[in-house]
Amino acid sequence: MSPSKRDGAGAISLAQLSLPVGLSASASLHNYVVGPNAEAVSGVEDFAAGVGSRLLHLWGRPGTGKTHLAHAVCRRQIDTGVPAAYVPLSDRQLSPKLLENLAAVAVICLDDVHLIAGNAEWERALFRFYNETENQPSRLLLTSDRRVDGLGLVLGDLASRLSSALGFQLRELDDTCREQVFRSRAQEHGFVISDEVVDYVMRRHSREMSDLIELIERLDRSTLEAGRRVTVPFVKSLLNSGDF
Repeated sequence: MSPSKRDGAGAISLAQLSLPVGLSASASLHNYVVGPNAEAVSGVEDFAAGVGSRLLHLWGRPGTGKTHLAHAVCRRQIDTGVPAAYVPLSDRQLSPKLLENLAAVAVICLDDVHLIAGNAEWERALFRFYNETENQPSRLLLTSDRRVDGLGLVLGDLASRLSSALGFQLRELDDTCREQVFRSRAQEHGFVISDEVVDYVMRRHSREMSDLIELIERLDRSTLEAGRRVTVPFVKSLLNSGDF
């Protein structure tokens, strides 16, 4: 694929790269609940604005919002007509060869880099890709579940390159912030949840962010199917249904 090919919104046509994913329509830097991550979010804002380091690394446990921020950065570029590409390395069907087409893209987000650590083919491809981007006005955002020195990269030169990134750890939210995320995600899906429902969920359901977001999506589908409001009895029946 020629790097000059773009879709109507100004993004590189990911369909040409056979990436079966899209960016979240709701992910933005404005609706990320900052909590203890103010410094990291400031760094992401600068990166998205083209300020500072061309290489940014976000790391943290699952549920800390790495993917949300990666989507938000790409969405910000696309909305302003800047070519951007989001690559979810969790997709095992992706080939290292796709990196050959991305070096000239203005902003590239590689999500879950830890998943390709130790894979010689992927590491070599990423090393070549990084070197190619140095000759381009490209900016690269990486996310992983740990620091670069803990990734277990086999290729020493790659580890050295990635260690030069401006890095921020994303820390987990406290329960108050988790409730805020839960409410805002519900609103994004078009429904409002009461204090009673929130209290019930936080007491009876996993408070891991990934589980809370999955619950919102399940509630969205279930309320549409059943034509019911989100009440404590409805949530209780859903949680007891064995789907969670």
